[in-house]
Amino acid sequence: MVVSCFLFLHAFASAPLAARQRTADPVASCAVVKPDPAQIKPKPKSPAAVKSKSTARTQKKASVAAKPLVSAATKTKAETITSEISAALPENLENEITKFFGLRYRFGGEGQSGFDCSGLIKQVYSEVFGINLPRSSGEQSRLGSLESVGKGELKTGDLLFFGPGRKSVNHVGMYLSGGHFLHASRSEGVTISRLDENYWRSRYMFSKRARGLDLLDEPDEEEDLTKALVQDSFNFSLDVGDSAERFSYLEAGVQINDSLEFLLSGFFLNALEASDAPPDPDSSAAIQTSSPTETESGFRLAAILSPLEWIKLIPSVTQVEEDKAQKSRDRDYQKFGLETWMILPTSRVAVFMAAHAKSQDDFFERPLGLSPDWQTMDFALGLHYHLSESLRFSLYGTQAFNPDLKPNEDAGRRNSSVEDVSFQLNIRF
Repeated sequence: MVVSCFLFLHAFASAPLAARQRTADPVASCAVVKPDPAQIKPKPKSPAAVKSKSTARTQKKASVAAKPLVSAATKTKAETITSEISAALPENLENEITKFFGLRYRFGGEGQSGFDCSGLIKQVYSEVFGINLPRSSGEQSRLGSLESVGKGELKTGDLLFFGPGRKSVNHVGMYLSGGHFLHASRSEGVTISRLDENYWRSRYMFSKRARGLDLLDEPDEEEDLTKALVQDSFNFSLDVGDSAERFSYLEAGVQINDSLEFLLSGFFLNALEASDAPPDPDSSAAIQTSSPTETESGFRLAAILSPLEWIKLIPSVTQVEEDKAQKSRDRDYQKFGLETWMILPTSRVAVFMAAHAKSQDDFFERPLGLSPDWQTMDFALGLHYHLSESLRFSLYGTQAFNPDLKPNEDAGRRNSSVEDVSFQLNIRF
């Protein structure tokens, strides 16, 4: 009887204890129990809290609106640099980039609300050159249609790639001129910087150029040097000296391939004696002024050989016909010439070297009977150097055969000194 009562009491006390343990066990289930929404009553916000949150939101909007879309300081800086290098920039390129000066940096931006670096370059290339570049600087640096270009060979429009520690590309800019490049900077926005600044010099990795990039109205330094060499060749071949501006000439050429071209040039000189005062119509001076006192004409046939991109070898034959009144020289004669043109890569230097001699026989009647008169050999040397985009100089000299040397004089004597030396300094503003 006593044992039965003890078991009954033990069972009665253990039942609520087990129920309490099951309710308090935190790992009894992995399910997330959500409270009954009906049992949750939102706590009403006080008017002060609502006002405080509204004020903070308004201040945040005002802060964003207060951030200037265009930095006046950056815009002024970029415009000043552009005005200094304007002569070296194509007009369409200058007009395009000046629209964006000072725009703030915005990651992923590619419009008037802001640019990042690759978005800016993509926009300029599309509008100015008609070239569609990839969107990121890394993809632009790996584009297959671009060719690598040395830092010393940079031209307007070349792409410049930068990276921290020069390990991976994370920034791109476009070279303009005079060491300046266009880019979108995080601190300044769309601006112009110098490549030789310590920050950019330490991060510069490499440069690339789009093949066939067409820069309208671009002042090509190599083209200017080529024009100088053409003028040297003209002066030397025709022996015109200071009379070069009195010549009229026509040219026609046929290009066989990249290494061979044939050029035919015709020239004509008609110079009248100048007089400070109009002569008396009844005097003989009037007759002399009204008729040419010297007339030369002829043609030149040349082959242009280009074994390398920066060097040209030009053998030629020139036929010259002079007026019969010029008794001191042969009326008609031919000259064989050999010229060397060199535009040294990345050096801004062009060199002209040439020699020619008269022909003893008519080359066009007996083309296989080549017979130059080595005693009439003349030499010329021209040097052209572009110190900068606005400063350049030229040096040109010849040692020429003296056609007026009389037979009874020392036959071996020639003009041992340089017959003609000219020096020209050009300053471009």
